[in-house]
Amino acid sequence: MKSLISRIALPLLALALLMAACGPTLKIRHRDPTHSRVNVYVGDEQVGRVRFGKQLRVRLERGAHVVRATPEDRDDNPWADDGDGWHIVLDKEAIITLLPPTDEWP
Repeated sequence: MKSLISRIALPLLALALLMAACGPTLKIRHRDPTHSRVNVYVGDEQVGRVRFGKQLRVRLERGAHVVRATPEDRDDNPWADDGDGWHIVLDKEAIITLLPPTDEWP
């Protein structure tokens, strides 16, 4: 009986852990050399910090979120038109790439 339980329980546990790790993901790619570090917020909670040339992965629940990225020395989001944030609906994956202002492109 113990062997039967271990044969069933261990694969179920492994499957549950795998499913938990494969939830919806938000990726923030920082490609703007004018800011070395950026703080990333989902709602009012800071979920991480990303350096220039790197990316940040955040696992979130499916649904609507407000995402904001602010340079360390500022409170506004220079990549959003209104300076606030982006309203996203996350199902599987969302990717936001932070690029330099268009007048600074080569």
